[in-house]
Amino acid sequence: MVDMNIVAGVVMDSFYSSPNGESEPSAEAGHVQCFLESPAAYADVMREQMEYLLHHLGASCFPGCPDCARLEQVKRPLLRPFC
Repeated sequence: MVDMNIVAGVVMDSFYSSPNGESEPSAEAGHVQCFLESPAAYADVMREQMEYLLHHLGASCFPGCPDCARLEQVKRPLLRPFC
């Protein structure tokens, strides 16, 4: 499984992880630094994340499951063109 905090550089607090694992302060709160080098890498990461979320859909979850919340967050925008 791909660690999105490192690959996509998603900032969970005031630091982000660089590709070599070092932490550096971000320029501003919510800053996103991306370390993917090609469009194919973006597609691979998105595909892996969607596969994980879709497999998670069938799992029995506890109330407030963060993965269920992520699925709901991405489902509407992705399906909007087909509605």
